[in-house]
Order: sequence, then C-alpha cells, then structure tokens
Amino acid sequence: MNLIGGLFTSIIGLGVLGLIVWFWVLVFTALVRANQALKLYIEKNKQVIHRTKKGTV
Repeated sequence: MNLIGGLFTSIIGLGVLGLIVWFWVLVFTALVRANQALKLYIEKNKQVIHRTKKGTV
C-alpha cells in the first residue's frame, strides 16, 4: 500500500514540476517574441525617420 502512495506522490510531483517548466518555457518564448517584435518596430521606425529626414514621406 505504501508503494502505491509513493507512486502517486511522485506522479503528482512530476506533474507539478512539468507545469512549472511549461510555464517558464511559455514566459521565455513570449520574451523572445516580444524582443523580436521590438527589434522589427525599431528597425521600421529607423527607416521612417530616415525617410522623413530626406523628405520622401
């Protein structure tokens, strides 16, 4: 009986650990995507600013 209880405890522990890892993977992925979007936004604004200095907008 003790073996079955220990097995369930370890399965629950692994499930909780998996949820924590999954959460941090989501957070990391969101940060990477936000960083890429920010780089694109900055690059686009640099082009717009460059064009406005030339007076071509």
